[in-house]
Amino acid sequence: MKLLLTSQGLCNRKIRSALVKLVGKKAKDIRILAVSLKLTKAKTVKHVKRLKKEFSKSKIKHYTITHLKKKYSYNDIEDFDVIYMCGGNSFHYLDTIRKTGFDRLIKRFVKENKVYLGASAGAALACPNIDYVSWSKYVYDENIEDLKNLKALNFIDYLIMPHFDKRVAKEMPQFRKRARYKFITLTNSQGIIFTRRDDYKRI
Repeated sequence: MKLLLTSQGLCNRKIRSALVKLVGKKAKDIRILAVSLKLTKAKTVKHVKRLKKEFSKSKIKHYTITHLKKKYSYNDIEDFDVIYMCGGNSFHYLDTIRKTGFDRLIKRFVKENKVYLGASAGAALACPNIDYVSWSKYVYDENIEDLKNLKALNFIDYLIMPHFDKRVAKEMPQFRKRARYKFITLTNSQGIIFTRRDDYKRI
């Protein structure tokens, strides 16, 4: 298993270097499929521009950005080295990957030892569930899809709290009492690598 979970994607040199090492190719040879699900056209356009800038800084030349407007088969994604699940509303992401069957493709992709890169909501999706993403006053996702089943991709035995700062730190004691799993907090400049469900390294 190769997971790289972050708050803000490929936002700094350490995280970019970690991705290159995890893939095992030069940056210019890495192929990324980025899944960007924004709720408005304006936000989608803005996010795509940000992604392109992110890839340019990372020296990644081969990438495809999808909004999952169609169903993919595994043949469509098997030549990619990385699936990059971007930020957005976690509940919208979970609902969309289920409805399109993309959740099953991600699981197969990871099982074949390819890299899952998750930023913010994408990091939360790697956890056992996403119920906790609506708990914070500051790092807050609304359950806009009215989902009842909040089980996520369940790659790891932890809950990732992205965008961690002093405000969220004050909320964590009560969150830990509510949660069935241990939390791992990530500031906006941090990332974490998982090679097994319970084996991780901060970067």
